[in-house]
Amino acid sequence: MKRFVCLKGSIQSIPDERLATKIARQTPVFYFYDPAGKGLKQLKGKRATSTSAFSACVAKLWDASYVMRLKTYTKEMGQVLDQIDKVEAAKQRLSDKMDRAADKPAKLKQLQKEEKALAAQEKLVQEQEEALLQKACVKPEFTAEGTESVQR
Repeated sequence: MKRFVCLKGSIQSIPDERLATKIARQTPVFYFYDPAGKGLKQLKGKRATSTSAFSACVAKLWDASYVMRLKTYTKEMGQVLDQIDKVEAAKQRLSDKMDRAADKPAKLKQLQKEEKALAAQEKLVQEQEEALLQKACVKPEFTAEGTESVQR
């Protein structure tokens, strides 16, 4: 997710082979930290590969870190992404029509008007996405003097 910082470590890079073997038995390992760096949860081994366990940790971390609940965010972002998909599909159809109408100036002129309307619709969807991202901000306790201190 864009709203989280993810780091990946490689066990093969550990020079001590016995230590690397010991740690390998516990993999994968996921550490969850809030924006202030406080450890929230850790998942190891088979539990870490459980979709429900991982999703529950992500939801807990999200709800502890962000003003907007994860369920609300995913529902609203899903709607925005659906609109983005519709606009992209319409742009592709329009592009195909314009290619076919390249030698028909009257038809091309009409399609150019549609293109402008589609660009306005695309801008509106982008504004909706930006507004949603602004609403899904880090909780005040994780900000420094009113500005976010963590990377979006």
